[in-house]
Amino acid sequence: MIKFLYSAPMTTILVGPEQERFAVHKALLCNKSKYFTKALTGSFEESKTGIVKLDDVSPVLFRIFVTWIYDNVIRYTAPDDSHNLEEDFESIKDCSIGNRNEPDRDGDVPSTWPYWALIGLYLLGDRFDAQLFRVETIDALSNAHDKQDHGMSFEEHNYICKNTSARSPLRQFAIHRIAYTSVFRTKDLKDWSKLPSEYLAQVMIKMGMRMPSELCGGCYKTGLEENQAKDLQDLGMSSETDEAPYDNDMCFYHEHANEEERELCRDLRNTSDTD
Repeated sequence: MIKFLYSAPMTTILVGPEQERFAVHKALLCNKSKYFTKALTGSFEESKTGIVKLDDVSPVLFRIFVTWIYDNVIRYTAPDDSHNLEEDFESIKDCSIGNRNEPDRDGDVPSTWPYWALIGLYLLGDRFDAQLFRVETIDALSNAHDKQDHGMSFEEHNYICKNTSARSPLRQFAIHRIAYTSVFRTKDLKDWSKLPSEYLAQVMIKMGMRMPSELCGGCYKTGLEENQAKDLQDLGMSSETDEAPYDNDMCFYHEHANEEERELCRDLRNTSDTD
């Protein structure tokens, strides 16, 4: 492995307006990202020069992505002593849509990070077509919701809606968080009205398919039929009780290629939960 790292071709990535330089092993980069596979192995200029420019990408987020490429772990690593996690996250202009000053941020524990940083990482994984990176970031976002004492802000929901499609797993996760955890108050009407109508329509449909949690098994199944909830796996719904998809099975958001891959992911997750 060491011999490979010293001899394998490198790719230069110039990131952000200041074109911060990252040198990454081409094989590892292409193995984790279909975006870079196309850019570096096709007929594009980048495949000839070995240089990719990403002017509109945050170096902070890209550094986390590069760390994941090598270590398979979502982790913040400061490039030098002049950087720290709090200041670097605050510098992410495209994603700084919430500004809660909360203590105990840990660079090695992404569930302690601001939601908007994890949202930004997921969108980066979307752009780079890096499915496994999206899996890691949406799991971290779900864990963050379990550990932190607040939900996503209206600004964060708005940001997700503007940067995702209707079928995006990230958008589905955000909509499920609203449908299963939100408290709807009259005083928040102005904030709700700022969200796009298509987003609110998805929330309304998801809430309309839910049923009271105290229903007996038979009544619950009857309710599923009346709500025309037929493909439960596709809807992320349980066949037994009204349970949020993120509590029932996070694989709903993972975009697995087949059932075998889904089962492997579940096994790995169950193993890590018992460690």
